[in-house]
Amino acid sequence: MRKFGILIALVGMMLGCFVGAGTAQAAPKPDVEAALVAAGVPAGVASQTLRATPAATGQVVNITHPNGGFPGSTVDAVINHDTKNVTVIQRWNSSASGLSVGWVNLSTGGSGISGFPDKLARPDLGGNYWDWATTLPTGPGPVALVVWGRVPSWTGLIPAAPEYFGILTPGGALLTV
Repeated sequence: MRKFGILIALVGMMLGCFVGAGTAQAAPKPDVEAALVAAGVPAGVASQTLRATPAATGQVVNITHPNGGFPGSTVDAVINHDTKNVTVIQRWNSSASGLSVGWVNLSTGGSGISGFPDKLARPDLGGNYWDWATTLPTGPGPVALVVWGRVPSWTGLIPAAPEYFGILTPGGALLTV
């Protein structure tokens, strides 16, 4: 619960910067977890994936396993500032994706859930592996994003890791689109 409070404080500060730095009144603090749950993200996933980190503004943001992870368990978000959307990509998987991504735009309230239907070729991996992707119509502003679901059970080499049993450790991020 303490981590959630810290996250809400950081998100509130971040939104205050977006709305107008130097104003006397701070923007109301959004309930990111409640917004994700309202979008259809399972409550247990939304509460596990919130991180007390500032919104990422780079073009590619790692969502799960920032140090590489195992095949099929690494997920990145590619922000397209020109078209105001985000493409979420599950890297290096030999079978169809079993992941879901939920998102909510904290400025507009837009939200949704998607699978990863788009199969992207990986010539560097010899045709046995692909990336799986989905493009989210997030619109501009701060966006909270969470990824969860099933991955091939061989993706985890440590038997205690959830990935060993075919379940991705949920990952989330705050992005600026």
